[in-house]
Amino acid sequence: MRRILSLPLALTALALSLAACGGDADTPAPSHTPPPSPPPAETAQPSPPPAAQPVTESAPAPDETARLRIVNASRDLPRVSVYLDDLPIAAALRPGDYQQSPQKVPAGDHALRVVPTGDESAPALLEAPVSLPARTVQVIVLTGRAGDFRLIVASEDTSPLPATAARLRVVHALPDTGTLSVQDAQRTIISGLTFGEVSDAVTLAEKGHDLTLLAADAPLAEFSFYGMARYAYTVILFPHPDADTEPGGVARVELRSRVEDEAQVRLMHASPDLPPVDVYLDEVSLAANLAYRTASAWTTQRAATYQLRLLPAGEPDATPILIKQIALRADETASLVLLGTQDRLRIAAIAEDLSPTPVNAARLIFVNAAPDTVSVRVSTYSGEIPGLRPVPFGAASRPLAYHAGIAAFVVETGSADSPREIDLLPEREWRAGTVYAVIITDTPNAPPVVLETETGVGDTILAAEGVVPLDSAPPSASGWGPGARVFAVRLVNALADETPVDFVADGALLFESVIPGTATAYHDLGAPPDRLEIRQAANGAALFNEAMSLPPAPEGTYLTLYVYRERDAVRLQAAPDRALTVPDGYALLRVFHAAPDAPALRVVRAPAPTPSPTPPASPDAPTATSPPPEYVPPASEEEEAAARAPDILLDSTDFGMTVDPVLVPAGSADLRIVERVSVQEVGALAVTLAPRTAYELILLPDGSGQGVRAVLVAHRR
Repeated sequence: MRRILSLPLALTALALSLAACGGDADTPAPSHTPPPSPPPAETAQPSPPPAAQPVTESAPAPDETARLRIVNASRDLPRVSVYLDDLPIAAALRPGDYQQSPQKVPAGDHALRVVPTGDESAPALLEAPVSLPARTVQVIVLTGRAGDFRLIVASEDTSPLPATAARLRVVHALPDTGTLSVQDAQRTIISGLTFGEVSDAVTLAEKGHDLTLLAADAPLAEFSFYGMARYAYTVILFPHPDADTEPGGVARVELRSRVEDEAQVRLMHASPDLPPVDVYLDEVSLAANLAYRTASAWTTQRAATYQLRLLPAGEPDATPILIKQIALRADETASLVLLGTQDRLRIAAIAEDLSPTPVNAARLIFVNAAPDTVSVRVSTYSGEIPGLRPVPFGAASRPLAYHAGIAAFVVETGSADSPREIDLLPEREWRAGTVYAVIITDTPNAPPVVLETETGVGDTILAAEGVVPLDSAPPSASGWGPGARVFAVRLVNALADETPVDFVADGALLFESVIPGTATAYHDLGAPPDRLEIRQAANGAALFNEAMSLPPAPEGTYLTLYVYRERDAVRLQAAPDRALTVPDGYALLRVFHAAPDAPALRVVRAPAPTPSPTPPASPDAPTATSPPPEYVPPASEEEEAAARAPDILLDSTDFGMTVDPVLVPAGSADLRIVERVSVQEVGALAVTLAPRTAYELILLPDGSGQGVRAVLVAHRR
């Protein structure tokens, strides 16, 4: 089966989902999610008829049932009824009719039979075996032409999704249409889907999109869709009964199901006289033999309300020490802390923020589990911590972004006039990309318990005014520039086939013998220069000598100056630099177009090479019903289409211009330079991008004058 092409990684999520044609009555949209945009006007379809429910003497257990929906996606099928073995599961389905809500049916292997409605004794129009695994949601699509009806079985993936994502699958039920592709804003997201196939599920961010459906690479129809977060969509494309009423004669049914929600939870034992315990959420073991001042590992649980039970360690049949209802909400990350003495035992649910930290800071919370305290204050040897208030017993401080480095903390209780020190956390290293929970226990001769969780760093930075986005901080905040309130410049030599150059500002030599395809570090001028000069390093001949207006910025100015050639003239192009700290696992890439005869260019990540043809099968081998899948070792058939997908990194670059830097995954990649309009390849470069490093990609004319030579330059500190 051909599969959906993977979407490229970007720090900003890429998105598309599809809104349901008819909302599911049993799966209402969450209140915080905006309603889907109204779909385009179309010919009204008959209302979905009520499903015929199987009659059973008693309701089967959940692990003995599956959930099922039927869709009539054949223009040639009359009004039909559907039986699962001898159980009626759908009645009077006309072409285009479908069941809005899944119905419970017995799990297992069955025979599905489709007969004309009103003449159930007539020969079956379609009969086929189906397998319905327990606890799954299945969509059965009736499709095909008269004399060649068939079933397509699509499984709905209702596994958890991130808070702002939807999931999409597409079913190809157009018997007279060849291979289908789906594009979102000229970006192919589904490729190579043939009749009767179901695409893989793809996770997309919540937003509205205009989709283009292509058959054999020619536009067939366009649709506007909106997918709500945390819904799984199954979209069936089939022939419309009246081909003139829909674009390309294509109709669609859009089914949705709410996915499961998850929470993360761990347990911390902070009750001084409570012996080790075993902890259960309903019947799921959360912790075993958990002793005082220790914590369990994070576990992922379904968001729901549970009965939490504490038992003496190793005694599963003992009377519980404590029973409490615990509600775990979607996306919640909670530490359950056992507090107080046995006679006043309680559980505090402490919400934690496990999102990535600023690039230069750790994140800390302080939990007051010290018995016999009303509240505690946390400070450093240097004094109070701004914004950190006293922490009541059984509560936690607000998450604190704290500069990475070495620090110690003092914990006091009592009044401000008569404080009493109860805990001391000696000096230790606090690392960026790590979240710390400091559990204050007031245990004699023992410091507070420190629980660490690695989260990685994000696209923020801790500055004097607090946590701010990286792109709003001056370069000095990231360590790349020489300091705040400066005027610093660096030079990138983008001259093709030239000798090294010297750079002179107001008569002072700043950079000497900068060879083509390289860049300098920053040089602090202190103030904007009045005149800039580029000279040939070998003989001092002037290539550029002009008065320049480079206005400073209040927080400090950092400029990259590109020297390049336009026909017979040498020119300078200035690009302002912002903070260049890059999240772990990514590199920062900026492109400068210095090829004068080339049109607007696009940088893409190269597709995988075309594999060698598969050897012909032996005469005794079974005949394939479709061409053999392409194979790119060690990728599977499911991954090959994704591996060959073009991945646009920078969409358009004009001569003499830069584009805003983009974050790209670190590692090795084959880059292709293509013309923006004709998509003709004009250059290529194999690169290895180091994590948390910034690069310039310089596009130069090649020796023939017909193509482009790409040069990668690392950004020096």
